[in-house]
Amino acid sequence: MTPRRVKDIAALLLVLAAAVFVRLYRLDAVEFFHDEAMVSMMAQEMADGQTFPLQGILSSVGIPNPPSSIYVMAVPFALTSDPVVATGFVALLNVLGVGLLWGIARKEFGFIAALVAGLVFAFNPWAILYSRKIWAQDYVNPFLLLALTAALWGYRDGKRWGQLLALPLMLFAMQIHFAAWALVPLFTWIAWTGRRVIHRWTLPVSLVLGALIILPYALALAQTLQSDPTRISDMLNRSGVTQKGSLDALADAFNLAAGLNIESWVAPAVESSVFGPPSSLASLASLPLLALMLVGVVAFARRSRIWFVGFALWIALPIAAFQIGLADIWPHYFVPQLPAFALLAGSGAAALTAWPVSLRRPLAIVAGSGIAAALIVQFAYYSAVMNYGYSHNIALGAGTSGYTTPSSILNQVRDAIPPTINNVIVLSDGDRVWFDVEAARWPVILRDRAACVRTLPSSGFTVIPDGPYAVLRTPTTSAAMNDAYPDGGAVVIPARLGERSYSVTLIEPTQMLQTPIAQFSNGVALIAWSVVGDSLTLTFRLPEAPSRTFYGALDFDYQYFVHLLDAGGSRIGQSDASFWPGRHWCANDQLTLSLIIAGSSDAAVLRFGFYKLLDAELPSTQAIDILDAAGNPAGNWVDLPIGADQGGD
Repeated sequence: MTPRRVKDIAALLLVLAAAVFVRLYRLDAVEFFHDEAMVSMMAQEMADGQTFPLQGILSSVGIPNPPSSIYVMAVPFALTSDPVVATGFVALLNVLGVGLLWGIARKEFGFIAALVAGLVFAFNPWAILYSRKIWAQDYVNPFLLLALTAALWGYRDGKRWGQLLALPLMLFAMQIHFAAWALVPLFTWIAWTGRRVIHRWTLPVSLVLGALIILPYALALAQTLQSDPTRISDMLNRSGVTQKGSLDALADAFNLAAGLNIESWVAPAVESSVFGPPSSLASLASLPLLALMLVGVVAFARRSRIWFVGFALWIALPIAAFQIGLADIWPHYFVPQLPAFALLAGSGAAALTAWPVSLRRPLAIVAGSGIAAALIVQFAYYSAVMNYGYSHNIALGAGTSGYTTPSSILNQVRDAIPPTINNVIVLSDGDRVWFDVEAARWPVILRDRAACVRTLPSSGFTVIPDGPYAVLRTPTTSAAMNDAYPDGGAVVIPARLGERSYSVTLIEPTQMLQTPIAQFSNGVALIAWSVVGDSLTLTFRLPEAPSRTFYGALDFDYQYFVHLLDAGGSRIGQSDASFWPGRHWCANDQLTLSLIIAGSSDAAVLRFGFYKLLDAELPSTQAIDILDAAGNPAGNWVDLPIGADQGGD
């Protein structure tokens, strides 16, 4: 092995070791919030063979995301259901991304550029922050850098494998997060500059592979537009210009390049003075790194038109695209630019080697010491901000900024539920996995520990499982729901400072009602009811959930109606609302619905039934049948006379 080879391997190992350390440091404290939970739920379904998704979760602009992010996360979830382990997979993917950046810099700009670029990318606080979550933008860079590697080897060196794989890899990467599409001009420029070395058969084959990569999402988008033809036009007509100021895109890109102001995302509502000393040191540390980037820009402007244009397309064009208002501006939209900033710093460091020989040694000592100090300070700054988030409750800000409950606390909650308990009731402020974090989070975390995890909203419903169960009280549990279940012997899991705690209570089952009063075609049976004054209660026996999948369960969400009729049959009161979502149903659960309807004491008949909303905007509905003893349809509601015989067994 040649000395040069040994030096390269040593440098690469140093860069990778640094990237591994900072990305796996305190991995147990990573947050697991709403988007992460939804992606994980879909990935678990795919890993278990339940679904093959053609789309991901809904994007912030109102159209479905492509499914690439789900396909990536199905890999770790095929081995484990622990979100922390899956997050470690994301972190290691980003370590691979750091290694790919080192390889690109080594090939294009030399040893010094590769070493500095790799270390700058490894230690950048934003790069670390956006490499430790199950969030699509947190693992887009490894795939973009893999596509860039293929493009450079293919279109600059004429390698057939690179020409074959560059386009499909690029399309796969760009489906992980929409922000990556801003780099299409960069890849187009690379292919154009290498057009003379393109092999005649690689382009059509690459186009076919690219078409196959985008086929699943194309099918999903076609289905979406078929059911909602105005979805994209509505999205385009919505104002995207909701920036906080006139230079938001430039400011966010600058912060990512310099590694500054991560507290604005981690702790947006916290006084800036809390992070004063580390933030000030980070500002000083950014100066030598920014200076190197500036030197890199000048060097490219003087010596390499191809790379000067390439960096302009990589950095400047996305900033301009977002600044003119194509979409709302958030820092994570500039994650694909992080490798470019690191490459500029590395190229600037390499340019310093062109100084006179007499100045190179002292310059190397000064520059090397300055870079090392800057990177150490940046990691210290990152750690100070994150340690605050790990230990203090953070109020959420715009764009779901603000650090949420660390997984170390969530996993303690998980471990407080014995493996023998198959039924878990989560008390929260909502029960819709698309909108409510606790409803989305716990089915993922408890997937291997409890056969049936249900989430109850803040009021209106109570449920009793058919067997021993655990009640998980969350920080958003209302007082009414807290009183609905006994809490004796609860295990309380300490939370962060200023944050309400989680608790787990184990409860034995009670006597269950069995005889149905009315059986509905959706599998729900009415087994008891009562009217006392203006208070109504209806108790149901539930079937097993027809589906618990992320999208499939939407087909089993029902509305209910309660009409109160007087002796003449006139309606004197009513309630129409959403029934408990079908994804939460577990076989033989006893669900009680409690209502207050003014005038109930004057009613002679309580009429109850179900229906489905087929189109909430038109609106269009479908009635749910009552079944007779033979299982045949027998109407769309049940009339219950209010009197001495009301109730059930």
